[in-house]
Amino acid sequence: MAYHRSPNDPAVGFVVLALLKPEFEQWLREQPEPDIIPKLISRPSVLCDDLELGHINASGILTGSVIGFGIVKDCPEGTYGEIDMALMEHSINYFREFKLFEMMIEAHSAKIIKELVRVGFVVVNDYKEWWNENDGKREVCPLLMTINRQQAEETKDYNTMRMFYSGEPKFGFKVLEREVIEAALQGKTDADIAAILSIGQSTLKKRWGSIYDKALEIFDEDMDPEHKMKGLGSSAKERAKEKRRTLVEYVRAHREELRPFGIDPRRKNSD
Repeated sequence: MAYHRSPNDPAVGFVVLALLKPEFEQWLREQPEPDIIPKLISRPSVLCDDLELGHINASGILTGSVIGFGIVKDCPEGTYGEIDMALMEHSINYFREFKLFEMMIEAHSAKIIKELVRVGFVVVNDYKEWWNENDGKREVCPLLMTINRQQAEETKDYNTMRMFYSGEPKFGFKVLEREVIEAALQGKTDADIAAILSIGQSTLKKRWGSIYDKALEIFDEDMDPEHKMKGLGSSAKERAKEKRRTLVEYVRAHREELRPFGIDPRRKNSD
């Protein structure tokens, strides 16, 4: 996930986020050496599809992890704080789409370690043996640190708590529907979305119809999908545009609607 200061600027910051399967999270705690990314690459079995992720998410044992965070090019003076805040906001919004039990971070700098301790993170792997064998190769010994939902509550740190708390998804959007919504959140047009998803306009229109049917309660009556709006000319286009805007604003404020789930919140069917 990259941060851009404007649509025409190259990325000047990045954050790499991951959702960890329980068995992989436990394995990381036991490893003698640091660096999460090579471990992810070496164990393709830790990757899961959307349905498996949904079941883990529904179980309430999902762990989130920030495994990369930094600046990738020189920036004008005064923009580093701006980039840090934007990346943190990206991270918080992403993790709020899930029902996290724990956050795990491998910290590689004294500044980050100090901040994590301040907001309640605890060390679960100090890599002491590795550090003693490699002393001098890095400025600071990395630390694997975690905080769970209960610990976050006790710290009262606003940003830490925000990663753990969001409402339950109300509408039970399917995988294919969430793909459409995610693209719309990025400002993509229908033509863009159809191209990205490799589907036709008629298929996309059906997906939008299904999305609107599920989210019926957030629309005003005159935007109700039951009002087919045929033959209304430009007003139909305006209402459709307003319906899209309403949906996007709602999902942006309720990121949990984009998270995978094992059981449909309304108990009608599986994801």
